[in-house]
Amino acid sequence: DNTMQITCTQGKIMVFCVMDMKNKLLAERARYLKENDNGVKHMCRIIEDQEKEANLEERLEMAAKILESGKMAEEELTEMFKFTAKQLQSIKERFAVLT
Repeated sequence: DNTMQITCTQGKIMVFCVMDMKNKLLAERARYLKENDNGVKHMCRIIEDQEKEANLEERLEMAAKILESGKMAEEELTEMFKFTAKQLQSIKERFAVLT
């Protein structure tokens, strides 16, 4: 089997075996990220950060659709979703694109 699993708090990812890599520098970095405790923790943080970013994008998109529907005011959205002023501005920009 040419893969191994790394378990993070957000799930498992599959990583190809570094033995199959031709680029020595890339293989060394992959080995660090797979086999070193600090490397594994680093990969897990990256994956968790990406998941948080994707979750925020989904929330922003949902809020833009709610705003477009007219079922909730900006203040209610901000309070319900705990958005910052910058995030609310992003929602307004998406809403402007939707209309």
